Amino acid sequence: MQHLTIALLVTATLTGCVNSGTGTGTVAAGKMSRAAEATGVSAENIVAYSATGEGVGGIVFGGVPNILFYKTATTDKAQLKAAPARICAKQGVASAEDKPLEHPDQMPGVRKLVVQCK
Repeated sequence: MQHLTIALLVTATLTGCVNSGTGTGTVAAGKMSRAAEATGVSAENIVAYSATGEGVGGIVFGGVPNILFYKTATTDKAQLKAAPARICAKQGVASAEDKPLEHPDQMPGVRKLVVQCK
């Protein structure tokens, strides 16, 4: 449950207007390692990961997407393309959409991948 709380706080912070200063948030290395394992994207390219579905020990909350915030310039495109299937390995992918941030000037060079599992 602690992971879910953290994930929801990260989502709430990053999906709205965020003033991060540098555009790259800092998160503990252990959390980025778990995010990299869940998504298949290299930890150094993950800004944040909100694992509200498959990424939290297989707990699924209907209608709540997984959101991966990543660095556009350095993220491997093949890893990004494979991320939805990896995130939703148990349920299957319902939808996946690569989107710009609502306020890109707040975190330059960052996009989000929104993944909904079945």
